[in-house]
Amino acid sequence: MGVARARASSLFTSSSSSLRSNPTICYNMHLYRKFASSAQDDRTSSRWYPIGVVVVGGGLVITVGGGIKYWHDHVGGLEGLKRSAIFYSYAIPKYIQYRYHAWVKSPDEVWDALDKETSKRALEIIQDLVRMLF
Repeated sequence: MGVARARASSLFTSSSSSLRSNPTICYNMHLYRKFASSAQDDRTSSRWYPIGVVVVGGGLVITVGGGIKYWHDHVGGLEGLKRSAIFYSYAIPKYIQYRYHAWVKSPDEVWDALDKETSKRALEIIQDLVRMLF
């Protein structure tokens, strides 16, 4: 027991001879110094920072530019967005209503009333949208 205690106490002494005689501690101290110094003096990541900013910033500019072009060409800009919002604000709730009646298997009278109401209002909305175009 005395030898083990003496060996353990020699591992934790600060004399350089005991550190050099134990290869494990010497190697661990080498790693500690290596990582401690690289944490304080990190030149490798700062070298890539401007390149990362350019790549990420360039990708963001291309994505936003492509989105604006798609929005302008396919949606029609603000005017097209307004028309789409008007149409879908009526169409989507009616679609959900139709799906509900299909799910609960409503009688034909309910379907006829729903068709009459929906088609009348849908025609008015479509005519308003056509007037917006011309």
